[in-house]
Amino acid sequence: MLEFFSSPLMLKAFVAIIVIAFILPMLGINVVTKKISMIGDTLAHTSLCGVALGLVSSIYPIFMAIIISGVCGIIIELIRNKFNKYSEISLAIVLSLAIAITGILTKYAPGSYFESFLFGSLLTITYTDIYILLALLVIVSFYFFMTYRINLSITYSEKEAKVSGINVNLFNLINMFIISISVAICASIIGTLLVSSLLVIPTACALKLFKKYSLINIFSIVISLCMQITGFLLAYIFDINTGGTIVLVGVIFLLLILLIKYLIEKFKIKKNKMTLK
Repeated sequence: MLEFFSSPLMLKAFVAIIVIAFILPMLGINVVTKKISMIGDTLAHTSLCGVALGLVSSIYPIFMAIIISGVCGIIIELIRNKFNKYSEISLAIVLSLAIAITGILTKYAPGSYFESFLFGSLLTITYTDIYILLALLVIVSFYFFMTYRINLSITYSEKEAKVSGINVNLFNLINMFIISISVAICASIIGTLLVSSLLVIPTACALKLFKKYSLINIFSIVISLCMQITGFLLAYIFDINTGGTIVLVGVIFLLLILLIKYLIEKFKIKKNKMTLK
């Protein structure tokens, strides 16, 4: 462990996952409650499309990933409004388009860069990446606290929020744009294939433990931190892929919570039956 704390590469990677552990759960509840949990995967692939466009056009790939993801996020929300009862249609349409364009452009772009963007490489994180993540954390946190009550109302009931005078469509668009650029930036650090899991799993765990909106938000961040730190340390100790280990730890957390909840419910039922006798 002394070697871990004395290594600048490991410390930069550790700081990055801590920052990401705060960013993604703050956005996760808005994703899960709208029944578009796969949006992380969709936007991660649109960011990959942006990377491909950046490599082909000689424009900074991450910048293009952010632009393309932001535009696609807005398109997803506009399509979702047209198909209210079938929210997943918007994801399927944009995902298919992004994969198609990326598939065409891969012929003209170096494959090694795509591989690093797909799976991420925490040990290649630069100080610039850290500064970008910290700036993103400030933006997301500011937006989260400024729109907390509005998002609470929208999450509870979009119809009631509209009646109370909230411009639901506008805030949904802004939410989607913030989520899109966050996914694009985080995907460049931890890989496109892992962002969706980190966006959804901590929130899913918190939803099984609590019903109150504020507690779900707080504990999704706590669970995300536990999940990221545990996965990172295990990956370091056993010298295995960091991103995959973090997600695996998150899934184990979720399964344990589901098991504990199931056992508690069974115990309560058994106790009630004994009381009735």
